[in-house]
Amino acid sequence: MADMADMATVLVDGAKLVLGWSPQAEHILGYPAPETLNRPITAFVELPDDPDTTGSVDGTDGMRDRDAEPPAPRPWSGHVTARHRDGRHLELAVRICPLAHAGDRSLFLLFLVDPRSTPWWGLSQSVLERIPHASALRGGRAGHGPAVRI
Repeated sequence: MADMADMATVLVDGAKLVLGWSPQAEHILGYPAPETLNRPITAFVELPDDPDTTGSVDGTDGMRDRDAEPPAPRPWSGHVTARHRDGRHLELAVRICPLAHAGDRSLFLLFLVDPRSTPWWGLSQSVLERIPHASALRGGRAGHGPAVRI
């Protein structure tokens, strides 16, 4: 049975470029970090065109005062098709968590799991919502750079 260690973590920017690739991402998808960094995440995972990470969570259905600040991005969960390095297609569950802006750059954490091997995925969304605060992944040119703590 799988556990939380079986979850891949990927850091992408607003342009959908991979900035960090965890060892578990390599395990699940077969690509080592050096082959993924600074490439579009869409080369590995078919994401929805524009997952709704900007909608309102206060029940206003996006209706707000024109002068008000735009709503804070919110996490999005769903299922995606990923391409393993060996050519297989994998159906994975994903949670996309927007992070605070880094200057002019938007950042997102993607958590990917195989729902067939992780029965807790559908049952523990509240646990997953707290994961970005404790996650670490590798960045850097060859995937061996310093750990990025979120």
